[in-house]
Amino acid sequence: MLMYLIFPALGVVAGFVAGLLGLGGGVVMVPALCVILPWFGFTTEMTIHVAIGTSMAIVCINQVAAVLAHRKYFTALEWRTLAKRLWPGIITGAVVGALLAHSLPAKALTLGFGVLVILLAINVAFDASRRGSNSTLEVPWALPNVYWGSFWCAIMGGFSAILGLGGGAFMVPYLQHYQVPMAKSISGAAMSGLPLALMATLTYMLLGSGHTTPLAGSLGYVYLPAFFGIVITSMIFVRVGVKLSHHLSSKLLRVLFILFLLFVGIRMLFF
Repeated sequence: MLMYLIFPALGVVAGFVAGLLGLGGGVVMVPALCVILPWFGFTTEMTIHVAIGTSMAIVCINQVAAVLAHRKYFTALEWRTLAKRLWPGIITGAVVGALLAHSLPAKALTLGFGVLVILLAINVAFDASRRGSNSTLEVPWALPNVYWGSFWCAIMGGFSAILGLGGGAFMVPYLQHYQVPMAKSISGAAMSGLPLALMATLTYMLLGSGHTTPLAGSLGYVYLPAFFGIVITSMIFVRVGVKLSHHLSSKLLRVLFILFLLFVGIRMLFF
């Protein structure tokens, strides 16, 4: 039973990172679960799919807590505008991404996870050096139109669902590109990550039915002991991360965002 305590400990880290950097916690949970799940009887081929599915289920809960904590930093008009511009593409991409992940081999998923996370870190670093830091919210109305924006959001939602991320790893750089301040980009990522995680989780539950049934506690590609163990602490610490994110400078948050993505990406390349 002591082994199961590792899940609440992981929840502390995942929740804090989700709130601080807007990453939904998936960047922490997927690599960690890839190491932990074999201890509970999961095969190598099954581990990455269950890690991603479980991560998305936990991201759902984390994002609810993050959205509630972030909502005071946006006006009602800003929330509605972001939802209109981001949600249609995000939801579509989430379902398509989960379907693709189900058919991909484990090695391709782990390598893809590592490479894309590293590329994201490099993109954020170069984008920041080109633009410098911004301090005022000039958008969401400066975002692309609904159709063009939905196209890119579908791609981001698809990759997020394939890799078990909450959307922040892609959405924060996307919003930053359109001059949204770092702290509000994190808030917007949390808001867009909720429908993404919900749709991806439902899809992973359905796709995993029959594949993980021999292992007790599995609901499709969602491993319930990990889900409940991590959620217990992540819901608390996501609020801690949110509060801290609005007290740190945009430059420091960006540096932390880049370093964390690089660390996780390199780790997954050698998984």
